[in-house]
Amino acid sequence: MGDYRPDDGDIPDGDGPTAGGHVPAGRRDPLSELLSGLSRRRRREVLYYLVEHELADIESIAGRIARRERGADPEAVRIDLAHNHLPKLADRGLIEYDPRSGAIRLIALEDRFVALLDRCRALESDR
Repeated sequence: MGDYRPDDGDIPDGDGPTAGGHVPAGRRDPLSELLSGLSRRRRREVLYYLVEHELADIESIAGRIARRERGADPEAVRIDLAHNHLPKLADRGLIEYDPRSGAIRLIALEDRFVALLDRCRALESDR
């Protein structure tokens, strides 16, 4: 059983099982990393934006999220992204994030992961 990260909604911290059910030390499971990255709406919003633009700055993304959340303070969103969501997406290998400049770049995702992200976006727009 893997360790759990309470801030990620009980998503197991592990690399994913091998065929025998064991997790190889030091290896990451790309699907688990992506699903963990998709576990929070603001993280999904960052990825949606980057799929469209590939490169962005934190202010642009924070402004878009604040508008979508109707009434959210863009500065509070920027701080939440900078200290919480962007580092987690970078740790999972989904984005490159430079905290000094605020530059954010999407890491090349496999087509199947882009398809999963597109499906998430479609499900959210159906609500």
